[in-house]
Amino acid sequence: MAIPGASRDAIRRQFGEPYVLSQDGQAMAFLKQETAERKILTLAVVVPFWSKASVTYFQVQGIWFDAEGKVVKTKLWEGHDGPHGGNPYESYRVPTRQHVLLWLGQEAPASSK
Repeated sequence: MAIPGASRDAIRRQFGEPYVLSQDGQAMAFLKQETAERKILTLAVVVPFWSKASVTYFQVQGIWFDAEGKVVKTKLWEGHDGPHGGNPYESYRVPTRQHVLLWLGQEAPASSK
């Protein structure tokens, strides 16, 4: 996680290039994801059965800055690309850049909305 009070430059040195940057430059997000084979429970009509599927887990770290470019808020968004996977914008998908921009806007600190 980013340390509150850290500068934009320190965040870029720590995490590299952001996945998305808000238009006003007051927020950025970094995406980590990993795909693995998992055993999942599937329902066909009303008969449950186990199967193997490829599941991608994601973690988005949102970082918001004040007018001086110092971190004022950080938040993690975690989930996977399955049913009830944690992406309210589109089930069965890892968040796109547009999803992350929407999330950054919704989660922005009250003082910067």
